[in-house]
Amino acid sequence: MSLTTAAKVEVLGVLVRAGREARAPLSPSDCHTVVETSAHLAEIAPTLPETTSGERARATRAAMELFLSHDCPQIAPELRDELASAVEHVVVRHPSSAS
Repeated sequence: MSLTTAAKVEVLGVLVRAGREARAPLSPSDCHTVVETSAHLAEIAPTLPETTSGERARATRAAMELFLSHDCPQIAPELRDELASAVEHVVVRHPSSAS
């Protein structure tokens, strides 16, 4: 599975597990943007330099956190953290794709 597909699956999973109430502040367009942005960040991850183990994954997580806090401030902080963590885990689990 590609990094982009894996990121979409993980982020969609987080959104589904969060429940309707947590997703209520998000329009369908917002949800789509969150999923697509996670895929783009995962796609970019292999191009990031990594001087220490996990640096690439942490940078991807930080980028997702920044996007969510700026463009989707209506998402609860706990859900933003879970979404950013999901993208980070994708990059960590697919090291061959991200090197």
